[in-house]
Amino acid sequence: MTNEEYSIQVQALDSGKYKSSDLSNEFKYLKTPEKLETPQVRVVDNFLLWDIVDGARAYLVKEGDVSFETADTYFNVNRFLHFRQGMSYSIEVIALAEPNQNIDSDSCDINYGLFEKLVLDLNESILSWNEIPNTEYYRVAVEGNHVEVTDTSVDLDEYFPDLIKGNTYQVTVILGNDEGGFYSTHSGEKILYKKPLDKIKAPSVVDIEGTTLHWAEVELHLLTKSLLAIMKRLSKN
Repeated sequence: MTNEEYSIQVQALDSGKYKSSDLSNEFKYLKTPEKLETPQVRVVDNFLLWDIVDGARAYLVKEGDVSFETADTYFNVNRFLHFRQGMSYSIEVIALAEPNQNIDSDSCDINYGLFEKLVLDLNESILSWNEIPNTEYYRVAVEGNHVEVTDTSVDLDEYFPDLIKGNTYQVTVILGNDEGGFYSTHSGEKILYKKPLDKIKAPSVVDIEGTTLHWAEVELHLLTKSLLAIMKRLSKN
């Protein structure tokens, strides 16, 4: 991938009535190669991963004044020895071209944080988790919708009222920072939530005649047959 120079001339072609013109004066066109594509970096645990960039001889991974050059398409973040628990860092990954080409890629910026692992707990519709130091807020996402909270618990039925009863949903919680972004180290801790169906009210017994029991009609009485079966078994005792 080097600079290429072209010599270009223009000629007016005949239309059947006139002869074609002579060639125009010559002018030079210098074609310079385009920048390398920006690496598309993803984070898996403590590794940065990206695909091969065409034309790249190596990749530069840097944070502040500390940088590493690698021919691999992965990088262990633990090589940054100055990283500390509970802090966030901005890491750049750049695809490098051959020397003197000046077509290195733009940097892919990754917001990386070292934090304790989120542990989710679900009690009925209340989702809670452990507090993570130096986290400004938490994003809770369900079915493409999300809320951002500073507390360490949410009532899913309150924050996501449109969830359908009886359906199961995947709930994701990730850490948010004070710059409006989200830490790439946390793709999100996930938990399944099944929104419960409405519970049928217990029948209110109003009378008993011998072995016959009477109760008030219950709305949504889909379990009438089951109730009668229970009553028959009880009447034999």
